[in-house]
Amino acid sequence: MKKHCTILLLVMLAAMAVAQTGIAPTGRTTTLNGKKYYYHIVENGQSVFSIARAYGLHYSAAVLRSDLQHVNAGDTVWLPVNDQSRAAVKRAIGMEEAMPSKEGATTQTIKVEKGQTLYSIAKANGTTVERIQELNPGITAENLKTGQNLLVPVAGAPQKNAKTPNEVAKPAKGTKESAEVSNSGKQKKSGNGTPNVSANNSGKQEAAVAPMEVRPRIGNDKVCVAVMMPLHLQRMGEISTTKFDVDQRGKKDYKSFEFIQFYEGLQIALDELAQSGVNVQLNVVDIDDENENTIRKAYASHNVANSDLLIALLQRRGFEVAAQLARNDRLFVVNPLSTRGEIVVGNPYVVKYMPSDAGKITALVGALKAQYGGSRVFLVGSNAKNEATARAEWERQLKANNIHNTYYDWSKQAQLASVLKTENRPVVVNLYDRDREKNRIQTNLLLNRMNAAKTRTPVLVTMDNLVRDMADADFRQLQNCNYHLCYPTYLDYTNPDHKAFIDAFKERYRTEPNGEFAAAAHDILLYFATAINQKGSDWWNNPQLAAPQGMLFPMRLLREGDGNGLENHAVKAYEMIDFQLKEVK
Repeated sequence: MKKHCTILLLVMLAAMAVAQTGIAPTGRTTTLNGKKYYYHIVENGQSVFSIARAYGLHYSAAVLRSDLQHVNAGDTVWLPVNDQSRAAVKRAIGMEEAMPSKEGATTQTIKVEKGQTLYSIAKANGTTVERIQELNPGITAENLKTGQNLLVPVAGAPQKNAKTPNEVAKPAKGTKESAEVSNSGKQKKSGNGTPNVSANNSGKQEAAVAPMEVRPRIGNDKVCVAVMMPLHLQRMGEISTTKFDVDQRGKKDYKSFEFIQFYEGLQIALDELAQSGVNVQLNVVDIDDENENTIRKAYASHNVANSDLLIALLQRRGFEVAAQLARNDRLFVVNPLSTRGEIVVGNPYVVKYMPSDAGKITALVGALKAQYGGSRVFLVGSNAKNEATARAEWERQLKANNIHNTYYDWSKQAQLASVLKTENRPVVVNLYDRDREKNRIQTNLLLNRMNAAKTRTPVLVTMDNLVRDMADADFRQLQNCNYHLCYPTYLDYTNPDHKAFIDAFKERYRTEPNGEFAAAAHDILLYFATAINQKGSDWWNNPQLAAPQGMLFPMRLLREGDGNGLENHAVKAYEMIDFQLKEVK
């Protein structure tokens, strides 16, 4: 009799908990950092407190990070698996059949049979792949296994975000859940924003060649953006705050500061987006290393797939892994810093923010044609492999513009020096091995040669800003040589928008912003969040927008052929005047 009373009491307590919280624990688990957690997708009206109580826990133990105090529908809350939570889940699942869900739908667990796919399972159960993935976070066509248990809707039952009959069981790889707070320890922010660019006057093929299969956006009331980047939060404890070390901020002595300005640039953009009414949900995932398994686990465990956009500040191999995962989920992924054109080849969901070599050369050829029409161009290099693509593009564009050019190898420096003295305003394009140290040595030698021919007003051109950034750069020599270059993220204090960004950044972070990190992060989030907010997922098939207010640099996205990703071809050419870089109009 006592045993029966105890069981009855437990059932009554469980019923009371569900009645008070309106939450029925699902029992779904995941493993993060070697520990097991229940995970719960937040619904309207739920809070961390009510969710934790439904799982038999105090709210302070209910999440991985204590900064998740305000949650929105679609967020994910992790709950430690322990005796208390296990008992609460067991009681709730025991009553599952008697308790309809808030949606009025019922679900069932099935076992995957040999040969089944997500598509065939969805079709057999009268539902969609997206709905199955919503009920089973982390499930994709690639990791589906025979014998695996899946939660699926009961056929004929009403479903959340139900599709029309023609849309049921449409093949898809993406997911429908919204983004979550990651293991980065950074708070999921809300913000708001504006759009950007896209006219094509380069002769390249405009944006999408043919309509792509683009999945719907996560929700109409917010833009979900995931960011995977190395914040190295686990190494924060190594930082010393003594008077001898406080100036190490931003230096590579501490890895936690290496890319911090990228994160800070995102925060400035969030503020601007909020002011313009764009609600952004930011999910920042801290990637401590570039190991393939680390990337895959972080991608799966932090709900990255449930985003409208992924920004992946990762090194070569890490980005390749993230880009492939994103492609599987039809999730567009932006690479903020890579200049390698191959990252867009074969993956239509990759967006390369940094301009391509072709875009840089187009800008420089245009500037030279306008300012130095009739001048002879000398391409100087060493026949190294990493020069080949740039050299071929220079030769192609110069020929197309009827500009005579000659290639000189560095081994013929004496001959080149003699020719420079006989030419009127010769233009020298320095292609020499884009390795910084080699470039530094040879470029200083080239500058000396060109300054010796100063009566002929020579012009030095580089595709990048390596020369100007060299520690021993002689600005007087550069100015004497009418130095021209491309600088995709150069912050110009004379530009009102740039000055406003610099001032806002300095006021907030008490340091100068770095264009490569802070400005790039700012523009990427501002542009794409605004675009998705205004046009929805359809925007990806026609990325044509006017630049949003506060945008620092133009953006023109082009796709060269079906099956490849988008590249930013908008770039500005600069000339050194009065020891400052001035945009060539």
